[in-house]
Amino acid sequence: MTSAHHEGQWHVEVDAAACTGSGLCVGCAPNHFEIGVDHRSHAKRAVVAADDDIADAAECCPMEAIHVVSLDSGRRLYPPEDEWSPTGSVTAGRGGAHR
Repeated sequence: MTSAHHEGQWHVEVDAAACTGSGLCVGCAPNHFEIGVDHRSHAKRAVVAADDDIADAAECCPMEAIHVVSLDSGRRLYPPEDEWSPTGSVTAGRGGAHR
């Protein structure tokens, strides 16, 4: 993780439709994510201070279901803009796989 991602406050959410409930995010960032009764991950708080554990969880998510946006710049940090498209397909990186 680069220091460029440490931009003050972040908005964190989990795309429930994409989440498979693997629990990797809870393992990486137990203070920030939990598995709900729906067997999907949920952010414990939507607005948080920038945190390496959240970045690690977003990077480890096999479905790229964790979305992180810098509230300071408005820039989407995860999934990276070069890897995600609104249609749900991965456009670059991670082998160019498609969901």
